[in-house]
Amino acid sequence: MNQGYDVIEFLNGNTALKPADEPILAAKFAGLPGRRSVDEWLETFRSQVVILQDLSPLQMRELMLDSDVHAYAPGEVIFTRNDPGSSMFGIAEGSVLVEVGANATVGIEQGSIFGEGGLISGRRRGATIRAAGPTVAIELSRNAALKLMATVPAAARAVNRIAIERQLLQMFGSGLTREDIAELVEKAEV
Repeated sequence: MNQGYDVIEFLNGNTALKPADEPILAAKFAGLPGRRSVDEWLETFRSQVVILQDLSPLQMRELMLDSDVHAYAPGEVIFTRNDPGSSMFGIAEGSVLVEVGANATVGIEQGSIFGEGGLISGRRRGATIRAAGPTVAIELSRNAALKLMATVPAAARAVNRIAIERQLLQMFGSGLTREDIAELVEKAEV
């Protein structure tokens, strides 16, 4: 009913109408740094996070209704090794550090994801993750991430590619780089 009213209003020249989910998303984004509109935050997430780049504006809005957003301070723990959790995170701004051993960390840059291991395997978190600097991340619930992967083939390919690459580097580390395994990762199937 409201959508019909909005259509009539738009046809009558009222182009200032906002989508019905606007107040929900505005409240969700209220704790993020800077003064950006809902549309600006949606575009930031879509353009910066590699798995979201093929989403339409409507798909982004739907995804955000089932997701959370977080702003982290430098050094803040996002999750701890062995914590339960099956959500996946996308880094829109900043970067994170993965604690892989005593005094050893690996960085994950802006635009990438983390937490995909728990999403795919359903197991506890495999590492402690901290914000490397001021970081803004989107947290996709398990259901939202699985729906994204089922409906956006490019997103599913990106998640699988990243998961395969990280598993191979973790298992066979010893100085291997992403470039060393790039051809294998591109041909691998889940």
